[in-house]
Amino acid sequence: MAMLVNCGKCGTQLSMEQEYVGVPFQCPSCNAIFTVPRPGSTGPIADGTPMASAPSVPGGGRAIASFFLGVSVLLARCIPIVGFPMAIVGLVLGIKGLKGPRSGLATAGIVLNGIGLLAVIGNIVIAVYLGATGQHLLLDR
Repeated sequence: MAMLVNCGKCGTQLSMEQEYVGVPFQCPSCNAIFTVPRPGSTGPIADGTPMASAPSVPGGGRAIASFFLGVSVLLARCIPIVGFPMAIVGLVLGIKGLKGPRSGLATAGIVLNGIGLLAVIGNIVIAVYLGATGQHLLLDR
């Protein structure tokens, strides 16, 4: 049900739905921010709070961390002692993050960490082969 509210700064009369009661609102005429009052109260409260934004989604930190680690693993894949543990932690966080609100980001993290883990393992295998055959650049010839 709509109700009439007057802006506390410029006096503009606004028609508001009751679902906005207690929510900060910005006057379209003067851009003043006020909290929509309850029906029957004296008027809007100019409280200086910032205008209400879209509600943020709580949680999802594991998915974000998994994605970040996945990108980091792809950059650090040449250093197995760093890349391998990061990929494992990223995979675990991504799997746990699938149940949260950012499951798409968790899936991307799982894919990136999986690719990074395969790259790290491939790097280790190549280094072991080159070392065993005496072809590695770090070995004395």
